[in-house]
Amino acid sequence: MSPDKEAQFFGFFGTDRAHKSKYQSMDDYGKLFEGASNEKIIGEATPTYLALKESAFAIKKYCPDAKLMASLRNPVDRAFSYYEMSMSKGHDEKQSFEQWMDGNEFWLNQGGYYEHLKRYLGLFDRSNLKLVLFEDIKNSAAEVIADTHKFLEIDVRKPAQEPAAYNRGGKPKNLMGAVVYKATTNRTINKIVRPLIPRWGVDAIHALRHKGVAPGVMDENTRRKLIEFFREDILKTQDIIERDLSHWLD
Repeated sequence: MSPDKEAQFFGFFGTDRAHKSKYQSMDDYGKLFEGASNEKIIGEATPTYLALKESAFAIKKYCPDAKLMASLRNPVDRAFSYYEMSMSKGHDEKQSFEQWMDGNEFWLNQGGYYEHLKRYLGLFDRSNLKLVLFEDIKNSAAEVIADTHKFLEIDVRKPAQEPAAYNRGGKPKNLMGAVVYKATTNRTINKIVRPLIPRWGVDAIHALRHKGVAPGVMDENTRRKLIEFFREDILKTQDIIERDLSHWLD
C-alpha cells in the first residue's frame, strides 16, 4: 500500500478539483509506488473515490483492470462519525450536528451509495468489485482481512487476533486533548515520524488519542429524520449488493 493512505488523485487530478490534488500528474502519482518490488498487488485507499463521479471514470481510464474495494457504513452513522471526526480535529466545535448538516450536503450525499455503486458497476466487472459492510469489520475484522486476501488472489493470512480500532472521533475533552489529536493525525507528521516508531509506540499513541476525545450521542429525532432521508437509497442499495440492510432502518 502507498505510504500516503489517502492519495486523493483520481477524481482530483485533471478536474476543477485539481487544486485539492496532492499529485499533479500520473508520473507524480506513480512515485507513491517506487518502493514496490515484486509484490503481486499494489494499491492505495481514498474513501472519496466512491462518491466522486470523476473518480470512477478516471480509474477506468488509467487502471481498467483494477480490483476495487469499498466498505459501506450505515449512512446515518457515517454522517455523524464524520462530524465527530471533524470536531476531534478542532473544527466545527461550536456547531451542533444539526447545524453542521445544513452546510455539508456533500458529505451527507456520500452516504447515498446506490448511485455510486451503480456507476462503478456500469464501468467494471462485478468480479472486480468487493463490498463489505462496516458491521462485518466490527464483528470480525480478521475474517474480512482473510476474505480480502482471497479476493486479491494473494496468500491468505488471517490475523491471530482482532485488529485494534483507530481514529475514534469526538469532542476534545480539553485543550490538551485537541492538541494531541491534531498532532497525531497530521499526515505530514505521520509520514515522517511513524516509520521510526515501533509498533508498541504506535499503539500507545492511539490509546492516548482515544483518551483525549469524548464520543457524542446523536439526538433520536435527528436519527429518525436521517433514516427517512436515506430510506429509499438504503432499499436500493441492499438490492444492488444483495445484502439485507433492514437493520440500517431501525
